[in-house]
Amino acid sequence: FEISGAVPEPPEGMMGRDITVTIVVTASNLYGYEFVVTFDPDVLEAVDAGFRDDFLNPEYTPPGWRGTIDNVAGTVRFAATQQNPTSPASGSGPLAWVQFRGKALSPSTEVGLAGVKLADLDGMPIEPVEAHPGYITVVSYAGLEVRVPPPGSIMEAE
Repeated sequence: FEISGAVPEPPEGMMGRDITVTIVVTASNLYGYEFVVTFDPDVLEAVDAGFRDDFLNPEYTPPGWRGTIDNVAGTVRFAATQQNPTSPASGSGPLAWVQFRGKALSPSTEVGLAGVKLADLDGMPIEPVEAHPGYITVVSYAGLEVRVPPPGSIMEAE
């Protein structure tokens, strides 16, 4: 269970600009899940969130768990299950995504996973669960383009 695209190299997001992370799972016989994406609300703001349905179809989501954003607590809550007769999912694939906006400079801020629960068709827990956080680097945006000429050449003004 991991934040995709954020390990080992943290992706860069610019202050005031958006960056999207994807939550990816590897499991056998997965039928439902519940987890909370955690982040530092002083550094990041969650601006949008949603489910992905190309690995596991989120046919039912309980109220309050539909990618519910809480920017004060620094959380986004997800829970979903398929419904019978849909077959369980096995392998690796995306479950959800969160779009963040950088609020403050940070060389590396963690986007984590808490309260991860995975279940099979019968509602039995799939264990053990390992959650791997991701990291985002938030940089400033000056709006300048810097061009450096190759050694030995002269750059002329435009």
